[in-house]
Amino acid sequence: MYCAGAKEGHGTFTWSDGAIYKGSLSNNHFHGCGDYRWHDGRRYKGGWEKSKLHGMGRMTWPDGRCYRGYYIRDRKHGEGCFRWPSGVQYSGQWLQGKQHGMARYKYLGGKVRFGRWEDGSHVEWLGTLRLGLSSWIGGFEAPGSWNSCSKGFRVGGLSHADKRYAEKAGLKVGVFRETYSPQLLDV
Repeated sequence: MYCAGAKEGHGTFTWSDGAIYKGSLSNNHFHGCGDYRWHDGRRYKGGWEKSKLHGMGRMTWPDGRCYRGYYIRDRKHGEGCFRWPSGVQYSGQWLQGKQHGMARYKYLGGKVRFGRWEDGSHVEWLGTLRLGLSSWIGGFEAPGSWNSCSKGFRVGGLSHADKRYAEKAGLKVGVFRETYSPQLLDV
């Protein structure tokens, strides 16, 4: 449908190179929910704003890579999970298209570690997954414990500021008695 000469509503568009878009439009832009398939096999299904990936979405590549998470203006931003064809998986924070912040990292063999990234580069590991009674940070073991009544603490090398950062990211910090099975994003 057109409104004042601009595409509005819902539609399907096919380009001569084979690319296809099915979804919402506003003022000649992809806007709202839509599914875009590139001619090279890439596919994005999710939110759009002014023809840019925006909001929650899922991007897949023909080689098996997959990202499910948030975008802002065509860049991964916020919480998201990237999986490589080998099964290796990064599940955590993104900033302007790069891994940035706390994340779970799953190796090919299934080993899971918790770490911190800055500007797309790994900075440090914070622990390894264990089951049983331990000190836990976001479900990952870290030697040591902390006491909120003390003047400071160290958990797996974490400072007080790191503890606040982990808690702000929604991670449990402290000593817990529980059996924990991490639920990585299923992509």
